Amino acid sequence: MSRKSKYTVEQKIEAVLDYKKGKRSAIQICSDLGLYKDGNAVREWEKVYDAYDELGLLAKERNNTYTKEFEKLVVKDYLR
Repeated sequence: MSRKSKYTVEQKIEAVLDYKKGKRSAIQICSDLGLYKDGNAVREWEKVYDAYDELGLLAKERNNTYTKEFEKLVVKDYLR
């Protein structure tokens, strides 16, 4: 079962392109989309878009999975 993103890829792309072109600020875009109004979400989308183009903004098919050994290592490291 895939995870459903609250915003479509098209909305994210439009937001990123508007931000990059200076049409709207990150805070304005967040306000329009009902996101937390610090603008960080749009800036994160921009980083992903710059690194992976439109494909990076697609919703992930599933959550990350880790081996039991890795999970134990992380917990031990955290407890130290």
